[in-house]
Amino acid sequence: MTKCCYIKIIGLKFDALEGLQIVVDTNVCNYKEAGEYAEKYNDGHIIFVGIPCEYTYRK
Repeated sequence: MTKCCYIKIIGLKFDALEGLQIVVDTNVCNYKEAGEYAEKYNDGHIIFVGIPCEYTYRK
């Protein structure tokens, strides 16, 4: 069995009419890539949340 790790990035934006919306949902390999992704796509109104995840699978 092999264990793999990744970072789930969720980008949230609040709109007065629509409420809280998920505008980004992606996976990256580590927090460095997560930071680079957030810096590249941030428009000043998105809150990025990084969630460490792992999964195990059989080869």
